[in-house]
Amino acid sequence: MSPIIVSQPEISDVEIRLLVEGREVHFQRFPSVKEKVPYISLLERSFYLNIEDVEGFKEVVREASDLHGGEVEVTLTGRALLHVIFLKDWLPFSTTRYPLIRIPHVELESSWWVDSEGRTKIHTQTGQTVLIQFRIANPTRVHSISENVTATVYKQGSEEPIYTSWKIAPVAPGTTATYVFQFTPEEPGVYSYSLEARDGLTLDKTDSPRLQVDDG
Repeated sequence: MSPIIVSQPEISDVEIRLLVEGREVHFQRFPSVKEKVPYISLLERSFYLNIEDVEGFKEVVREASDLHGGEVEVTLTGRALLHVIFLKDWLPFSTTRYPLIRIPHVELESSWWVDSEGRTKIHTQTGQTVLIQFRIANPTRVHSISENVTATVYKQGSEEPIYTSWKIAPVAPGTTATYVFQFTPEEPGVYSYSLEARDGLTLDKTDSPRLQVDDG
């Protein structure tokens, strides 16, 4: 039997394109001497990208961050020059990551007083349980978010809250979720509520729907 001899491949020049949200913001070529690719391990190289239009790069990142809750799509694509004996060819490569440049938070889409069947309520009676329903959205594409949301109920004519409760509200990437708080008014009057998550969503009591409560 004749032994099979495999020529060890080598890599030299590398070209890299940097894209943010699919938009190319930088291209750079790195000329290099040929270096053998190990048989049982990876060939590691480090490259320093010298971005000339720094302000333009920052602006693209800011726009993406504002649109996706702090998350930015960054893609590195390019090609490496492969040498095998007397042959050579360009081998393409690509990798995409979604780094965060700030802590993401859910976005409040809507909130209402509702009954147990999800129907909007504007009138009820004392002793009847109603729900504060709120719908939130996760603007990111790969990061799950969990918010600690606090609901506080106020009665018109008083600045002191009469009910406070909180819950953890998780939302999967790119989706919406609906959660509720239960509240049972004990006195007639007009009620409003606030919603708040630390450094995240806020709904002031002056902007919330009103609930008219009559004697039961």
